Amino acid sequence: MAVSETKELEAAVARLKNGDKDALKRLYYLTAPRVYGKLLALLKTPQLAREALVATYNRIWTDREAIPVKTADQVHFISAIAHRCALAIRFKSNNTVSILGSLAAQPMDEREGNASHSLQSMDEADRQMLTAAYLQFESVEAIAERMGLSPDAVRGRLATLAGRAGAEQ
Repeated sequence: MAVSETKELEAAVARLKNGDKDALKRLYYLTAPRVYGKLLALLKTPQLAREALVATYNRIWTDREAIPVKTADQVHFISAIAHRCALAIRFKSNNTVSILGSLAAQPMDEREGNASHSLQSMDEADRQMLTAAYLQFESVEAIAERMGLSPDAVRGRLATLAGRAGAEQ
């Protein structure tokens, strides 16, 4: 990121934290092309990438007070939100209810603490399944093959695990 873009990003974030909607537009202009590229690489279709992009900037607006002051941390913050939105979209069930459930609706600081506790309380196989699906973006089919399960069984197990994590909040 060029020095002028860095300064623009810092200024936009400072205004955004104070509730300036025009600052969100500026932040979008400065960061959306890179974020969209990452989302497209993760989700593989322009339609899903656009859906995740909209969700990302809606979440940024919602969590604007949590955006860090340092530019490098701001970029990481935006990337983390985009990644979470991509996960939520990638693992939607057939009836379009997000498997991640209420985890995505929680403020970030609560989500991170609860996620850590939830992962520690899971058995190793469940932890490996969640890590493969949500952090390593391994396909449901690949997880199913590796674990000797059907893809539907893996989807169901991921939904159950995410639901359990949401209930522990």
